[in-house]
Amino acid sequence: MCAYPQSPKFLREKTWYRAAWFPTLFLLSACQGTFPGGDGASPTEKPSLTTGPPVQLTSMTVDATGGEISVTDDASPLTGLSVFVPEGAYTAPTTFRIAYEPILAHSLPSGFEPAAPLIDIDHGPTRAETPFGVAIPVEIPEGYFGMAFFYDRQSGALEGIPCLAQNSRMLWVATQHCSPILPARVPITTLDSLKIDTGFTPGVDTWQFQNWGSYISGGGNCSGMSLSSMWYYAYGKPIDNVPLHDKYDAWALGSELATPGFDLDDDSAIKLCSVAQKNLTAIHSFDDLLKHYSWGADTMTGDAATFYSIAASFKAYDKHPVYLVVENTTDGNSHAVVCYRIDGHTLYVADPNHPADRNRTISYTPGSTLPEGRLGPYKANQSLWEELLGLQRTYDRVHFRGRTSIFNMVEIGKLWNDMAAGGIGQGEFPSLRYLVVERDAAGSITRTSELSTLTSFEAERASVEVALDASFEARFHLYKYESLPDVVAHSSRKDEKEMLTVELSPGENLIGLHVEGKAAWQESYRDGNEIKLRDRTDWRWAGFDWLMVIYQENVNPTGACSREDTAGTWRRAWDNDCDGVIDYEESEPRVFLADGTVSTVDGVVLEGYGWNVGEDNYVNFWTDDSWFSSDSATVSAGCDTMENGRSIYYSVVGSIDSASCWTARRD
Repeated sequence: MCAYPQSPKFLREKTWYRAAWFPTLFLLSACQGTFPGGDGASPTEKPSLTTGPPVQLTSMTVDATGGEISVTDDASPLTGLSVFVPEGAYTAPTTFRIAYEPILAHSLPSGFEPAAPLIDIDHGPTRAETPFGVAIPVEIPEGYFGMAFFYDRQSGALEGIPCLAQNSRMLWVATQHCSPILPARVPITTLDSLKIDTGFTPGVDTWQFQNWGSYISGGGNCSGMSLSSMWYYAYGKPIDNVPLHDKYDAWALGSELATPGFDLDDDSAIKLCSVAQKNLTAIHSFDDLLKHYSWGADTMTGDAATFYSIAASFKAYDKHPVYLVVENTTDGNSHAVVCYRIDGHTLYVADPNHPADRNRTISYTPGSTLPEGRLGPYKANQSLWEELLGLQRTYDRVHFRGRTSIFNMVEIGKLWNDMAAGGIGQGEFPSLRYLVVERDAAGSITRTSELSTLTSFEAERASVEVALDASFEARFHLYKYESLPDVVAHSSRKDEKEMLTVELSPGENLIGLHVEGKAAWQESYRDGNEIKLRDRTDWRWAGFDWLMVIYQENVNPTGACSREDTAGTWRRAWDNDCDGVIDYEESEPRVFLADGTVSTVDGVVLEGYGWNVGEDNYVNFWTDDSWFSSDSATVSAGCDTMENGRSIYYSVVGSIDSASCWTARRD
């Protein structure tokens, strides 16, 4: 017997699968795609600015070929400011308008000072497809670190923008959109001694499953898992104060039947992270920007600029974790983590490969000069599959990517609405169909039906066979829900249709199907002096469905009919749409012979036809290929009528084309 709670209300009503209902949708605002807008917890030190009226500087329209907009007025405090838009950043002409507002007064986090006026760069509502660069003239005294921040006028929130380089006169940053930009400076000694915990906690605010990738993201879901967990921490958790970890565990089943520690059935959550990984988290290279700009030997780049960018971001807004990319510069492979805490020169990171581990760190080692400081290395892998193979990568470079400057949080947030509506992954993951086959005691097929995730299926046999109907190279594993899911059987299906058998307990049986597909993706590798891409393929998670199968033991109080009792001439009456109304009676009956063959009334034996009576007076008859049609019914106790007749017709791939109902009487 199953050990899970029996007959909760949503099971009794057979609307048991969570995709059939819709929880409250997240309300999305434009600020989520452009700037945090004060989402989540308020910072300890809430910034504010008082500015004068805006001063227009210049404007320019760029097309798909890109361009550079520069401020050349020597009288302007921002002379030398430029926006470099690389080719392909926009597909349609886009106008950039540059203005500034003098800062009259400010209340910034302790240690921070404005390093230039507040900058307004208006490029309309469209985000760039790839990062563009902004060169900002600043005043950064010796011993200070310069950082550009997005500034939210309503909340005062500051978000750090990825820094390409800086010196005492100029900041170079990369972004795909522009909110008001505040260039600021802060003493490096302040950043060297920070102890800030954003409140984001591995095992609480991370996903409950590990990073195994999926059919549409074979190389791993590190970016999708990291960014989506950051989104939920900022926008989802404040709604009901429910942490992310385990909230979507076996979400289709509901909390009563959750399966902690069993990741495979976290279907909706894995699909959300996979779609985010595939479509929304491209790690854009800054190479075009780095090739465009040139700076002198006194310019800070690399590890020191990265570490102090992270530290300054925490100092400016101490309730927001930040997104980091770690890279192996030898082969070009990269991995994504969430940095949530800083303690001096130690950064604490949440790694999707080990989402509950709170001891993973990246250390910064200051050099004898500022540019000689080193951040990392960090040892990890792109996914758990690499660890399973005994591999370990050394990521020797760390990149700060902030939050919204490179990633569109509105689009990530929309994935939660897709999940709530039951549509996450549609059009991305292949559709899956399942068939259940029942046989009589002689091994003959008595019924083949399609299983649905939305309704329960009532089995007539204690043993059923389950098959996967897939249009891609797939295999599946069968589970039966006990106190925790236990593997019942698994297949190694390639091109053939394979059926797996499961023994049913009386009552409700939750049957789980874990489907894998042969995924294809690319990974980078070094070939001499070049980093190239090579194709990879392997089995990856493609979906998991729990299906409710109900089996009630049949009791035959009036005795059984043998094949000899049932033999004779039978004529069927058809109910084509199974609405209880007989549409017509067949013109020619069939003769069921006691030896299991079938003939016409003229005595002509029909080649390839057969019939049998199994347990519980269950009769079925068939043609040579029972995948194409199935006829079954129950013989009455008097052996003179057939009731509850059912005919099902299948296509070549096993999908149900049509079905009809019938009764039969002796002719």
